[in-house]
Amino acid sequence: MKKADPIMYSPTLPVPPRRRNIQALKASLTALGPGGPATAVFRSELYGTYAVRGTVVRSIATGGLLIGGQALDTASSTVNPVPDLLDLTADPVEIGDPPTGLAGALTDLNHGDAVVGYFEQKPYGTFTVTGFAVEAPTAQMYLVGGLLLTSKGSRMPGVLLIGLDRFTDTNAGPNPARITRWPDADND
Repeated sequence: MKKADPIMYSPTLPVPPRRRNIQALKASLTALGPGGPATAVFRSELYGTYAVRGTVVRSIATGGLLIGGQALDTASSTVNPVPDLLDLTADPVEIGDPPTGLAGALTDLNHGDAVVGYFEQKPYGTFTVTGFAVEAPTAQMYLVGGLLLTSKGSRMPGVLLIGLDRFTDTNAGPNPARITRWPDADND
């Protein structure tokens, strides 16, 4: 069997499904196991619609499945997807080394830009997050899908590459608003 070509760069934002199919998500979660490559699409009030592509791992703390640090299930005795999970597919394509020459100058990063962040973090390995760059309340801090891309104008440790791709024709939904304050877990 021929090994699939690695994914190098995807300039499109994830398109959320019209309806969230809970039964299909449960079937995908049941079929996936730790060590398998997958792509998960999430929707968040803070970060908009974003996709995480990487290797599925099992959380030591909760026993649930994770991809790029994002929870896929509720880690209960029954298989239940987390509320923000919209789509989950097994993905036979491995993530290759980050491409060269695609990283825009960090000074060019703006709120709402479509970005692909290449990350490397233990125990998740190498993974990508594709979504909108969201400006946070700290100077020159940008996130994609809840993961820090930059802080004080510098790339964060573990971020291998930030690929900027500015385009307006997208079905990923509206750009998320700038984060003006961090949510209070008790009140928000």
